[in-house]
Amino acid sequence: MKNIDKGGLSIEQKHRRGCRSCGHQSLGDLIQGLLDNYRPLFTKPSFEYFCAFMRCFMGSDQKKCVTTVFWESLSKKHFSTFYRFLSQYRWSLKALCQTTVRLLVEIFALSQ
Repeated sequence: MKNIDKGGLSIEQKHRRGCRSCGHQSLGDLIQGLLDNYRPLFTKPSFEYFCAFMRCFMGSDQKKCVTTVFWESLSKKHFSTFYRFLSQYRWSLKALCQTTVRLLVEIFALSQ
């Protein structure tokens, strides 16, 4: 099985992590395992913003806007940095989409 990211774990390997006795993973661990596939696409600070956006979009029933992401992230940084992440930080939407497609292909290949 191929790894999704450089030096990272495959989806199958990430599924094996969790509780040592039964292998159970919390929802937070599963989400973080999924998000870790995107880590090589960002700088360390940018990855933290990306994770804050994704966690908010997946787990919040509030309005999906930058202000909501800021409040739910409990960040001590100024809220304008969340806007700057979207408009000025160095990351590629194309690379993000390519990684998502690779993840989906691997997940569906595992299910067959």
